[in-house]
Amino acid sequence: MGIKGFVRRGEQSIQRIALVYLPASEDYPFSFMPEHFQKRPGLGLRYLVAALKANGYQVDLFDCLFDSTRARGLAGELNAGRYDLIGFSATHASIGRVGSVVSGLDRAFYAGRLIVGGPASSQLDQVFAAGADVAVIGEADETIVSLVRAYEGHTGFDEVRGIAFHDESGAQVATPPATIVPPDQIPMPDWSDFDPKSGDLLEIAMRRPYYVVMASRGCPFHCAYCVTWKYWNGKYRGRPVEQVLDEVEFLVRTQGARYIRFLDDVFALRMDWLEAFCEGLHQRDLQIKFGITLHPLTFGKDRQRAFELLKEAGCEVVNYGAQSSDPTVLKTIGRSPDEPDALREAIPLANSMGFATVLTYIFGLPGDTRETIQANVDFVASVRPTLVDFHPLDYLPGSVLVDSMPVEGRSTLTPAELSDLCRGAFVQYYGRRGGAFRAAWFILRNNPVWLAYASRTAVDLMGLATRRAASKLVARPRGSGKEPDARA
Repeated sequence: MGIKGFVRRGEQSIQRIALVYLPASEDYPFSFMPEHFQKRPGLGLRYLVAALKANGYQVDLFDCLFDSTRARGLAGELNAGRYDLIGFSATHASIGRVGSVVSGLDRAFYAGRLIVGGPASSQLDQVFAAGADVAVIGEADETIVSLVRAYEGHTGFDEVRGIAFHDESGAQVATPPATIVPPDQIPMPDWSDFDPKSGDLLEIAMRRPYYVVMASRGCPFHCAYCVTWKYWNGKYRGRPVEQVLDEVEFLVRTQGARYIRFLDDVFALRMDWLEAFCEGLHQRDLQIKFGITLHPLTFGKDRQRAFELLKEAGCEVVNYGAQSSDPTVLKTIGRSPDEPDALREAIPLANSMGFATVLTYIFGLPGDTRETIQANVDFVASVRPTLVDFHPLDYLPGSVLVDSMPVEGRSTLTPAELSDLCRGAFVQYYGRRGGAFRAAWFILRNNPVWLAYASRTAVDLMGLATRRAASKLVARPRGSGKEPDARA
């Protein structure tokens, strides 16, 4: 079985493959954050680069997650590259950008050769509308190699697990789910192309060179607003401690890493794993600072012991996705009503031990009112994290909120109202409730080099603003120096 539009070029095998990360679409809320502030490198495709290279394929990775300027001209680069295959990693936020790049490609040359995977693949109609010929559904560590072999003619496309495509007749075909790679067989990601000058300024303990690692895949929690757990097939799989330590050691010894952000949805669910990990860092003498994300209920009665181990091992940032302080709202989205009480203990304890603590809240969840949102701000002010992020709810296709929850159960607050409430919450916490002072104090005491990174970013932003202003002046008609009359 073949793919609609695909024609094999003689007996030519697949030689060159391009894998692409794109930033969020320009009209997506807060799309400016990754480009200017949260310059966090993509990780998932680097596993695929490693898998493909191990099988003898030449791969070029285009990581444009924080480079919208390059993304806008990427179609030209890909056309010039004349790749045999192009694969895009897409999310709900970036699938529109994928469509824009695809529309600029030489479709005659790339017919049948465009692959899209990542979280967006849960919505096949959206993926195919963006121009994909093949959708890779779920984890692709093994699927990608099997798919390339199918393009070479070694197997039929219908024999490749974990993909969807249209056959020669135009009928949509979906193959059985992909085989899940055992945690101990996950390859070391390929960092050969990476520019270590990037970094996440929202991670105030960050030093450069800055890298990212995943010590596990999946999430054991099924929050109603999220689709991550579906992408990971509803399962959590912790990687072997020694394998994670090997990856950290490679980044420290070979790449010169000074800070690692663990991207796990929830880091170290088991206390014995955490103990072995922290002890391994000590035994290998790995001097590295790092940041993690925890669930509010993580570690429970062992929380103090866990924090002591983490602090001694080099952890400096502890993030919690709190989402709401209202027990009723939490129950509605599949969370525990006990979480606020757990955070009342965890945040002051972590603060007292010298961690930077971070809480995130979603405004506009089912049951949210102006009163519950203000209660979130009051709760944050009472526990006093180092940083807090307030952002409006994004209705993700495939989430329980979109697929199963009645529209009548949603918050009645409009997007404009939620944006205003987020801005007001930032002003309250950072301006009137001491948040800015706490963040500044942590930076000055623990990581003053962050100020240099932020200063360079500010200079870059001023330069960007100057260039944009100059381009508008050049585009303005000569004459009075005033804006053109709209009536002309």
